[in-house]
Amino acid sequence: MQVVRNRVVKGMEDWLKRENNMAQLFSPHTLRTRHFQKLKLDYLRELNRTLRKDASREERMTLRILRGEMKNMERWLYRHPLERLIRNIARLVNDLLFPRPKMLVVEQTSWMMKVNHSSARKVQQHEAKDNTLRPEQVYKQKVQKPELLEKKRVSPKKGLRM
Repeated sequence: MQVVRNRVVKGMEDWLKRENNMAQLFSPHTLRTRHFQKLKLDYLRELNRTLRKDASREERMTLRILRGEMKNMERWLYRHPLERLIRNIARLVNDLLFPRPKMLVVEQTSWMMKVNHSSARKVQQHEAKDNTLRPEQVYKQKVQKPELLEKKRVSPKKGLRM
């Protein structure tokens, strides 16, 4: 199996898989609708935006072709030149005022595959704060002095120990 090093090609292959899945779920006519083409244009813009800064030479050539495809899609979706101009200006202002982090991940890195156990540690630390007794102290309470167990609060609604 050939390894794809070009991230633009990998992103386009991912999009084609999505298109095939949508064609199976809905009718193939769905792929030609205006709404679906807008989704595709948004995906291509995001792909272009995330990869253009650190693209290799081969990726830059592919990105040029991608930008041409995006321009053709914009001309098909928004036929009036004034509408395209207003949309481009609005997108530019929006990007300047509200910069977005890179959201599209074309290939997963090793740190993304690891499970983040920090939340489990936080839960354990929180439980440890609630239970400040050492195991031998808990044993003494349960076995030697059962009256201490009766002094614990009981929730009036559910009858659970807190």
